[in-house]
Amino acid sequence: MSTGDLVVLNRTNLVYNYTRTTGRNAQRRTIQDKDSKVSIIYSVNNQTGSVTAYLDDGRNLDGQTTTSLAGQELAVWSPTRGGGGEWTAIGQSGRTIPTRAPVDPTWDQLEADLFNTGRTNGDQLINLVKHETNELPPEDRQNVIGVPGVLPVETVDEDAGTDGENDPRPTVRTESEVIEGTGAFFKSFERLTYPAELPLNVSDLIQFQIVEYKTLSRSSSSSGVTPDAAILTSTDGNNTISGGLFTGGRRRADAVAADIKGTINLAIQPPVSDNNGVNWTDTGVNLVQLGLASLSLGFIENGFGGANANAQKILDTASGEGNTIKKSLQTFFAGKAAQTNNLLSRLTGSVLNPNLETLFEGPRTRSFNYQFQFTPRDEEEAVRVRNIIRAFKEAMAVKRTSGLSFLLAPYVFNIRYLYKGGDDHPYIGQVKGPCALKDMQTDYTPEGSYMTYEGGENGGSMVKYTVTMVFQELDPVYADDYTELGDNVIGY
Repeated sequence: MSTGDLVVLNRTNLVYNYTRTTGRNAQRRTIQDKDSKVSIIYSVNNQTGSVTAYLDDGRNLDGQTTTSLAGQELAVWSPTRGGGGEWTAIGQSGRTIPTRAPVDPTWDQLEADLFNTGRTNGDQLINLVKHETNELPPEDRQNVIGVPGVLPVETVDEDAGTDGENDPRPTVRTESEVIEGTGAFFKSFERLTYPAELPLNVSDLIQFQIVEYKTLSRSSSSSGVTPDAAILTSTDGNNTISGGLFTGGRRRADAVAADIKGTINLAIQPPVSDNNGVNWTDTGVNLVQLGLASLSLGFIENGFGGANANAQKILDTASGEGNTIKKSLQTFFAGKAAQTNNLLSRLTGSVLNPNLETLFEGPRTRSFNYQFQFTPRDEEEAVRVRNIIRAFKEAMAVKRTSGLSFLLAPYVFNIRYLYKGGDDHPYIGQVKGPCALKDMQTDYTPEGSYMTYEGGENGGSMVKYTVTMVFQELDPVYADDYTELGDNVIGY
């Protein structure tokens, strides 16, 4: 978003980590590393290249300027010589920022706190500015090159021709071409809210954050360690398979949270539900299968001698029913040879004991189904609804590289239920990490008849839209995920 002298104007959530005491009397205990989300507005000045952080009072950012935001400033980041920069708090010394923590932080405390592993909140803000500034037209960011990671604007001779390589207009390669070398399409989305007057600081809402998809190996790699090395090397340096691919998704959630491309805030509409599941399967193993497995294991461990020894153990165990077992096995194998099912049951009225048991097979990722009704009440809100539907559709679309040789994963979504627009809702189950938008259905005539509004330039909106979406979590929920949540939430 660009308004006046501000070429970037957006809001984001930073993280304030704190300890708190829970329980009563003898049950009281201290919980470490509880985190509170702190909403911050940030901007970039196209004249000075400075970055300013403001206290977020829930205002609509459309049309905001440096003057209208006066009095909300928390800190300013100024470029320094040699690259980089530093944050300086603004206002009264010791001024605190409202949070849900027992003790509110000052800007210096919030800026230095960790947003995720290895990145402070201050670094996170600069990282967001980098991505958004790189999406601007070259002429809008010529004075913002002091921000780390902002690509330089290359110019050519203004007296040269206007075609081919002598085009005098500023040129710049996209971030994806520089960093990834793919020329793939990347985009920043708006911050959208419906209904328009939804008060973000007092209403419960559901928030969809559009973020770039990252594999576990990319999410787990750190400075100086390649993704492949992170997969194959444990933290203690041993060459064991205990790295990035087996993190259970915690690092992926941290990685994508650092790069929010857009945010959609919607009023919560029913149904609101989740479905937790684990894969358990009824399975059995009969006498023949046990025998073959035992023979195979004996042979693998000790050759033919081991196989003979295990065969003798089976015979000794079954000595009390030797004749019955022998006849049953003869009938069983005769049925197999004749490709006849259930021959043993037909002739003897018995079957081999399957030793049936329900066995654990693994975790299961959850899916979330949402249905939203949009009923625009005026032309402005109709445009807002159109932009929201467009954002979901565009974010879920598969990306192609510029050479069309490769396809890249679409954007994914962080989904949060926010209590009064702040922290995660304590009485609704949380969604773990990013989710893929697998299916989206838009019904333009949900009432069974075709009706549109009249209007001016943006007229013609449908009277009502119904949007149904199916999201799938990228990572399963594990028991240790609950240990990080504290006691005052439902969990996942």
